[in-house]
Amino acid sequence: MNSIHRRICTPLIALFLSLLPEIGFSHPVISVIVSPASASNTYSGSVTVHITGLTNGEQVAVQKYLDLNGNHRVDAKEPLVSAFNITDGGTAVIGGITNINAIYDTDGTAGAITAALGFAEPRSLENMVGQYLFRVASPTANFIAVTNVFSVTNAGRQGKIHQDAGERWRGRREHRDLRVYAIQSGGRDAGADFHR
Repeated sequence: MNSIHRRICTPLIALFLSLLPEIGFSHPVISVIVSPASASNTYSGSVTVHITGLTNGEQVAVQKYLDLNGNHRVDAKEPLVSAFNITDGGTAVIGGITNINAIYDTDGTAGAITAALGFAEPRSLENMVGQYLFRVASPTANFIAVTNVFSVTNAGRQGKIHQDAGERWRGRREHRDLRVYAIQSGGRDAGADFHR
């Protein structure tokens, strides 16, 4: 009996699965690329989100979450940092002039969106050191939501540390002085004295 079920059911299931795209039950494959994939918290350029696999003129919702646990998935308690909708081929026009301060599709390719996002000012929540997730979803449920990772790293401060250590004898008592200087990249130095 099992061989009869296999001979009859397997072709029927294959036929059913092959007809799903014809009756509108398939989802397009969407790709999301974030460039650069990582930036320091003092980065002054823009972050580009490139989305492909869309239908011509399709609108998508882009959401940026802080990935607190680093598992590359949007979890219930992870904060939404920013969100916006963008349309393939859409521009933000005011009086016939493109508004460069708004987020819009810059590539002009049908079925793809390229959006340049300005990186936030220093000391803002949007460029806090951590891992972020860009989630692209369809407001009309035309495709399954896709996420990609973007990391913000801590910018290293360039500088040097110098120390002067000296021993002085005053009678029978030993004194040790330690002077530490941190020379910042701008040429200024900050010093501290430690006495024992």
